[in-house]
Amino acid sequence: MAATLTDAALTPYSAVTKTLSRLVPGSSALSIGVGGLGQYGIQFLKLLTPARVIAVDTDPAKRELALTLGADVVIDPRSDDAEQQIKELTGGQGADAVIDFVGVDSTMALGAASVGKQGIFVLVGLAGGSVPYSFFGVAQEASLTTSNWGSRNELAEVLALAQRGVLVSHVEEYPLTAINDVFDRLERGLVAGRAVLIP
Repeated sequence: MAATLTDAALTPYSAVTKTLSRLVPGSSALSIGVGGLGQYGIQFLKLLTPARVIAVDTDPAKRELALTLGADVVIDPRSDDAEQQIKELTGGQGADAVIDFVGVDSTMALGAASVGKQGIFVLVGLAGGSVPYSFFGVAQEASLTTSNWGSRNELAEVLALAQRGVLVSHVEEYPLTAINDVFDRLERGLVAGRAVLIP
């Protein structure tokens, strides 16, 4: 479990801290992707901010998991009206903060379309996607940035939260000899959180 905290938890923690100035009472945060990092991202948004958290994932089981981790609302991004649902949930203003833990073209497009005026879009996912950027392409004065890993101080903060017992970690343990089977499970999207190989 400690091994997962140094990346799977630290990376979303650092991303969430970049949004804190926008996430005041009455604000909303959109978390895209409820995988190994996104699960922690939802928890940090609930622990560190008063924002309403909207979680987006294509997998029904992961959407259900997001609710158990504190998400207020879940949305299937494949729905024809996913973008409209987000607009309605944010009072027509768009999300004050968007964190994309996937990073493909479609998730980035949804995130850019959903961020509100003076909001922030934080890209964490390394899937290689891109989104057109222009003056009228995103909400007025919205910021787009990336976030990768975190600092030593942030790691200490993550560990302190874990020691308090307020973080839920979904960890699947396997012997090192099962490495090929684990890679296969990862490729097929069958690992709910993080897989850890034990030598």
